[in-house]
Amino acid sequence: MTERMLELLAAQHDFPGPFTFKVIYRASAEIGATIIESVCVATGIPRPTEPPSTRQSGGGKFESMTLELRVDSPEQVLAVYAALNDIEGVISAF
Repeated sequence: MTERMLELLAAQHDFPGPFTFKVIYRASAEIGATIIESVCVATGIPRPTEPPSTRQSGGGKFESMTLELRVDSPEQVLAVYAALNDIEGVISAF
């Protein structure tokens, strides 16, 4: 399965280059910064120069983040998703 995902990423994106990640998480003051820091530390990707855009749900319980990172390879994309899955409070990443 991983090989197939790597093949699809390589076929549909240019590497190195920007890659957009969408993250949905439980709203809290510090989790947005935690997401960026955790991903960058776990993968070695530099922090983005522009802050990610965020949006709160109507009820205020959840937030979404659009995070654009410069990635070097399809493997690095999968490493970001793995790092996101390890963060408490992250519900979904796509």
